[in-house]
Amino acid sequence: MAHSLTLVRHGLIQANRDRVWHGSTDSALLPRGESQALRTGLEWARLEQAGEFQFSAVYVSPLQRCQRTAELANAGRALAPLGIFSRAWVRYAPQRLARRASTGELLPIHTVSELTEWSIGDWEGMSFADLSSEHRFIDRSRHDLAYAPPQGEALGAVAERISRALHTIDSQHGPAERVLVVSHGAVMAVGLASILNDDPSLWIDYALANCSLTELSLSAPPELLSMNRSGHL
Repeated sequence: MAHSLTLVRHGLIQANRDRVWHGSTDSALLPRGESQALRTGLEWARLEQAGEFQFSAVYVSPLQRCQRTAELANAGRALAPLGIFSRAWVRYAPQRLARRASTGELLPIHTVSELTEWSIGDWEGMSFADLSSEHRFIDRSRHDLAYAPPQGEALGAVAERISRALHTIDSQHGPAERVLVVSHGAVMAVGLASILNDDPSLWIDYALANCSLTELSLSAPPELLSMNRSGHL
């Protein structure tokens, strides 16, 4: 069992600005999202240098907004000692990553399909306002864990897969290790409500900002060590 899991929501995408539910739809980070990811990597490095954390691996959703967040944050952590942080870094980070990959400074990144966002099927791309007014989606899913939108997932199924994923990741590490999990706002909120409250319907109580840090211990009983930390942004 790892000492803790540090949960990181991906950087900003256009759907976040537009306040629409993106779900399993794939899209790229905005420039602001890339900057957030790099700053998150700098924060990882700062925490390690202060002796507060020592990270050993990164686990990430397969969707590109999380993959890119993990890549840039990993680069930020590795390059932080050089004092490099500029617009050019965003552009050239992949090349620097390739050159430094053999130095051992980069954390291993593992893609985990169960970390993907809650899919709402045919309703993806709808605004939160329309999902509420036209479908009562959040209310209906909270009161019936088996309820699913057309071609989408039920809240109960999402809770089961994200809880299983987090426990599996945790089980692969020792008590001196801290691991990073880069995923999505809704699915991680469902995971927190399921693990901490044994009630996935409480997921709306766990709002997570883009590239915020939330530290979770899965010891018995599970404990929320920090929540939605975003001062580094």
